[in-house]
Amino acid sequence: MTNPSEHTGQSPENVSTLLADLRELNQRLLAANERLMELRDRRTGAPRD
Repeated sequence: MTNPSEHTGQSPENVSTLLADLRELNQRLLAANERLMELRDRRTGAPRD
C-alpha cells in the first residue's frame, strides 16, 4: 500500500490528524442521526426496527 501522503501532499502527521478529525465528525453525525430518528419516531409514533 502506498503512503497516503503521496496522494494528498500532506505529511503523515497531518494525515493522521485529518483521520482523527474525520472519525470524530463521523461519530457526531451518527449520534445526531440517531437523535433525529428518535424524534421522528416519537412524532410519528412508528416503532423502531
